[in-house]
Amino acid sequence: GDRRQFKHIVTSQSHNAYLVKTEIDNIEAPEFLLYLAMVESHLKNTVTSGASAGGMWQLMPTTAKNFGLRVDSAVDERRDPAASTDAAFSYLLHLKQNFGKWYLALMAYNCGDGALKRAIQKAGTDDLVTLLDAEKKYLPAETRNFVIKILRAAYTAKDADFLMSKDSSLLNINGGLKLVKVKVPGGTNLAQIGDSIGLS
Repeated sequence: GDRRQFKHIVTSQSHNAYLVKTEIDNIEAPEFLLYLAMVESHLKNTVTSGASAGGMWQLMPTTAKNFGLRVDSAVDERRDPAASTDAAFSYLLHLKQNFGKWYLALMAYNCGDGALKRAIQKAGTDDLVTLLDAEKKYLPAETRNFVIKILRAAYTAKDADFLMSKDSSLLNINGGLKLVKVKVPGGTNLAQIGDSIGLS
């Protein structure tokens, strides 16, 4: 069920879960941002959709560039957990400022500004329950499911005592290993870096 899948995502991607939660705390973003990444990509950096959305936040190339990431033939910073988390939050904050409410920002994140504006206009309200009405279909089914999955992940985190605190056992598996950003000079040989930390 929800609890089993939640635990699988966090434990299988514990390094990214820890990094994203730490970054969310650093930039004082709402905790549901972590659940958004869980729904979008299961916290995997390598995921790319058929529509070219990439990284754990599933950002489109243009959106990623608009919010400060480098995306070209040499570098794709959508794969950088810290940088992409900052960009995703900047994008969500931009949407929240446009629409006024976090749940509307989440909807726009999934279906786009224009589709959400049309849905609100058609519904005559920006009420969450009304917009999620499956019979009226104000929003695409994908967007309705997207928001519901995030709400379910948030509920599961609280209900199952899977709160993403730094003391959580789910974020300290693998002996507490976590990602750390290290700057190296341009042109550094990756084999040398691997040797220095005992990896192939």
